Amino acid sequence: MGTASAITAVSTYEAALERAMAYLSAATVVAMMLLTTADVVLRYTLNRPIQDSFELSQFMLVGLVFLGIPYLQSIRGHVTVEFITNRLSATTRRFWGIVGHAIGLFAFAVVTWRTAHFAWQAWETGDFTMGIIQYPLWPAKSVIPLGTGLLCIRLMLDIVQDSIMLWAGRHKDAAGTVPFST
Repeated sequence: MGTASAITAVSTYEAALERAMAYLSAATVVAMMLLTTADVVLRYTLNRPIQDSFELSQFMLVGLVFLGIPYLQSIRGHVTVEFITNRLSATTRRFWGIVGHAIGLFAFAVVTWRTAHFAWQAWETGDFTMGIIQYPLWPAKSVIPLGTGLLCIRLMLDIVQDSIMLWAGRHKDAAGTVPFST
C-alpha cells in the first residue's frame, strides 16, 4: 500500500468516525432539549422537577462540544479571521495554515494526554458527583480525550494533505495533475 492510499484509507475511516460523532453530538442536543423541557413541564405543572437534571445537562454539554470538534475541523468550519490571510497568495495562505494546524496539533495533543489521564483516574477511583444522584464522572471525562484525540488525527491528516497540495502546487507531474488530492 502506497503512502497516498494509506492516507486516503485513514482519511476515509476518520471521516466516518467524525460523522458518527457529529450525529452523536446532535443526538445529545436533542436529549438535552427533551430533558430540559421535561424538567420545566414537571416543575411547573406537578411541582416535581427532575432530580439533578442540571448536572446531567452539564455532562451532556461536554459531549455536545467535544464530540463535534473533529467533524467541524474536517469541514474547515472553525472560526477564522481572514483580514490578513485574504491578502496573501494561495501558497502562503496554505503554508500558514499548515503552521496553524501544527500549533493546534501540539496544543490538543497535550490536552488529550492530560484529560486521558484525568479520565483514567476517575475510572480507577470511582469518582462521582456529590448530588442527590451520584453520577460517575469517568464517562464525561472520557469524552474530552476522545474528541481531542480524533481532532489530533484530523489535524495530522490536514497537515499531510495540505503539505502535499503545497508541494503539488509547485511540482505537478507531466500530465499537470497533482499526485494526491482530497
